[in-house]
Amino acid sequence: MSRTSRALALARNITLLIALALILFYATIHWGGVLREDRSMYLLALGLVAVVAALWRSGIQDAPRLDAVFRWLLPLLPAYAVLQIVPLPTNLVAVLSPARGQVLALLAPLGISSPFASLSVYPSGTLQQLLVISGQILVFLLVRELMWFFAERRWLLAVPIVVTALWQAVLGMSQYWSANHSAVSGNYANRNHFAGLLELALPFAVAYPIAMFRQTDYREGISATAAIKASTSCAIAAALLVGIMFSLSRMGFVSALLSLVVMGVLVALSSPLVRRLAVPAAKGVAVVAVLGGVLITFLFLPPDQLVARFGRIAADAPEGRAQLWSESFKLFRAYPIVGCGLGGYESAFPKYKSSGPLVSDDHAHNDYLQYLSETGVAGGMIFFALIVTTVRAPFRVAVSKADPSTWALALACAGSLSAILLHSTADFNLYIPANAMIVSWVAGIGAALVRPDVRQVTDNNLRA
Repeated sequence: MSRTSRALALARNITLLIALALILFYATIHWGGVLREDRSMYLLALGLVAVVAALWRSGIQDAPRLDAVFRWLLPLLPAYAVLQIVPLPTNLVAVLSPARGQVLALLAPLGISSPFASLSVYPSGTLQQLLVISGQILVFLLVRELMWFFAERRWLLAVPIVVTALWQAVLGMSQYWSANHSAVSGNYANRNHFAGLLELALPFAVAYPIAMFRQTDYREGISATAAIKASTSCAIAAALLVGIMFSLSRMGFVSALLSLVVMGVLVALSSPLVRRLAVPAAKGVAVVAVLGGVLITFLFLPPDQLVARFGRIAADAPEGRAQLWSESFKLFRAYPIVGCGLGGYESAFPKYKSSGPLVSDDHAHNDYLQYLSETGVAGGMIFFALIVTTVRAPFRVAVSKADPSTWALALACAGSLSAILLHSTADFNLYIPANAMIVSWVAGIGAALVRPDVRQVTDNNLRA
């Protein structure tokens, strides 16, 4: 590759990385991108980035091909949304979705009938979700490509996530101290989604010092630069954890602790000492030590307000989300095969809602249940297969004998994805564009780590 080609490749990829970082920052400071006008700007910017990435290819080579599972599953997601939107014969709609067919039959006597109809009860909402899903796929593919190019500087891809979360954490702490220790949410409308952002970034701030110390030769000591980097990363991790606690989000705090448990267990099981001993007792002791440390953190670290909220779990659950989940499951049973349509939950749910008739619920507060309700079993199979494939990638690297930098980055991805998967059982972080973008970003990093091509690439891409 010529010097000019390398310069063009470097300029292209730095431009794309900065553009993605700015889009992420924009989404986080505008309520996570939940408002339609903000979401439109967010999607427009991602579309422009896609055009630039597609047209500006001079001086670079293509990244290694996606794994076969991703090549099949990623196109199926938007294709399934398109299937829910396109007009189909009314008789076919009634066969695939009897509940939808009943609604169409009730409209016929009123003169509102057509030989064609969509599977989605809210086609325009499904179209919006199609655009959002397409944007997340774009982020995944671009981050994976950038990981290949910056193979010798792969931690650079984690910087936008950590910096964005740190800004929100600092903002949250200032809100906490200026508002008489009340719950904070940064620039988000909801404290749980604010905590979701921070818990996604926390594992990267924790794993970076681990990578530095694992690759350090202690006989020669640690350099001042390395010590400063490690100390800064530890301070950032502390700020993110404090921000999560100040949000007073119970599930956010538990999910953050789970990420630390996952990372601690992976570190313990992959440590040289445990590998040499290779006996169940050694592994058991290591795991118990990790769990004990996290338990101590859970008991003594959270502020009194958060502890008090945990004490009210039993009182809140019967009349809160448990009832909502039960009613949402009725919606799923009504649309079991193809769902009511992505983005159609709010429109279809009132018929099955019996509690709080004056309260409008636009989300099920459980990403998995809502996705099943909106896509049915057919779409759910795609969704859950993609989750398994995405999570498996960093875990495979985290338990392997990868180089310290790659291993620690996989460790961070495993912790980050574990946190959001748990949090999604009681909230809808995956329906918040900014948080969903970070999940796609982390998935792109993790998917790139499993390819030997990434580990073999040298920094010749960056040097003359």
